[in-house]
Amino acid sequence: MNAIVIAVNHALGAIVIELEDKSCAVLEAPNQFFVDIGDTLNGDWKSADMISIQNTTKENGLAAQVQKFTKTRDEAIGAISLI
Repeated sequence: MNAIVIAVNHALGAIVIELEDKSCAVLEAPNQFFVDIGDTLNGDWKSADMISIQNTTKENGLAAQVQKFTKTRDEAIGAISLI
Protein backbone atom coordinates (compact mmCIF):
# COMPACT_ATOMS: atom_id res chain seq x y z
CA MET A 1 0.00 0.00 0.00
CA ASN A 2 1.32 3.45 -0.89
CA ALA A 3 1.88 6.19 1.67
CA ILE A 4 3.29 9.72 1.56
CA VAL A 5 6.07 10.89 3.89
CA ILE A 6 4.82 13.89 5.89
CA ALA A 7 7.60 14.23 8.50
CA VAL A 8 11.13 12.93 9.08
CA ASN A 9 13.36 12.98 12.16
CA HIS A 10 16.76 11.60 11.16
CA ALA A 11 18.17 12.00 14.68
CA LEU A 12 15.55 9.58 16.04
CA GLY A 13 15.38 7.40 12.94
CA ALA A 14 11.67 8.18 12.65
CA ILE A 15 9.37 8.72 9.68
CA VAL A 16 5.69 9.74 9.65
CA ILE A 17 3.60 8.57 6.72
CA GLU A 18 0.05 9.34 5.66
CA LEU A 19 -1.81 6.34 4.28
CA GLU A 20 -4.38 6.41 1.50
CA ASP A 21 -7.24 6.43 4.05
CA LYS A 22 -5.70 9.62 5.59
CA SER A 23 -4.64 7.84 8.80
CA CYS A 24 -0.99 8.14 9.77
CA ALA A 25 1.74 5.82 11.00
CA VAL A 26 5.02 6.37 12.81
CA LEU A 27 7.90 4.24 11.50
CA GLU A 28 11.19 3.53 13.23
CA ALA A 29 14.17 2.78 10.99
CA PRO A 30 17.18 1.26 12.75
CA ASN A 31 19.60 2.07 9.91
CA GLN A 32 20.42 5.18 7.91
CA PHE A 33 17.70 6.04 5.41
CA PHE A 34 17.20 8.51 2.59
CA VAL A 35 13.66 9.87 2.44
CA ASP A 36 12.25 13.36 2.09
CA ILE A 37 8.87 14.85 2.84
CA GLY A 38 6.62 14.13 -0.12
CA ASP A 39 8.28 10.82 -1.09
CA THR A 40 5.98 7.90 -1.83
CA LEU A 41 6.70 4.72 0.14
CA ASN A 42 5.25 1.28 -0.46
CA GLY A 43 5.11 -1.40 2.23
CA ASP A 44 2.98 -3.76 4.31
CA TRP A 45 2.00 -1.26 7.00
CA LYS A 46 -0.10 -3.81 8.92
CA SER A 47 2.88 -6.02 9.73
CA ALA A 48 4.11 -5.99 13.34
CA ASP A 49 7.61 -7.09 12.29
CA MET A 50 10.43 -5.26 10.55
CA ILE A 51 9.24 -4.59 7.01
CA SER A 52 10.96 -3.92 3.73
CA ILE A 53 9.83 -0.58 2.33
CA GLN A 54 10.29 0.62 -1.22
CA ASN A 55 10.74 4.36 -1.80
CA THR A 56 9.13 4.66 -5.23
CA THR A 57 10.14 8.32 -5.53
CA LYS A 58 13.87 7.71 -5.14
CA GLU A 59 13.82 4.08 -6.30
CA ASN A 60 15.59 2.79 -3.19
CA GLY A 61 14.59 0.76 -0.16
CA LEU A 62 14.81 0.74 3.61
CA ALA A 63 13.80 -1.40 6.55
CA ALA A 64 11.56 -0.06 9.30
CA GLN A 65 8.99 -1.09 11.87
CA VAL A 66 5.59 0.51 12.44
CA GLN A 67 5.57 1.91 15.98
CA LYS A 68 2.03 3.25 16.08
CA PHE A 69 -0.97 4.31 14.02
CA THR A 70 -2.71 7.63 14.60
CA LYS A 71 -5.88 9.25 13.33
CA THR A 72 -4.35 12.70 12.90
CA ARG A 73 -1.21 14.19 11.40
CA ASP A 74 -0.62 16.31 14.51
CA GLU A 75 -0.53 13.28 16.81
CA ALA A 76 1.87 11.41 14.52
CA ILE A 77 4.20 14.35 14.02
CA GLY A 78 4.14 15.06 17.76
CA ALA A 79 5.33 11.50 18.38
CA ILE A 80 8.64 12.16 16.57
CA SER A 81 9.29 15.70 17.80
CA LEU A 82 12.06 16.60 20.23
CA ILE A 83 11.34 19.15 22.91
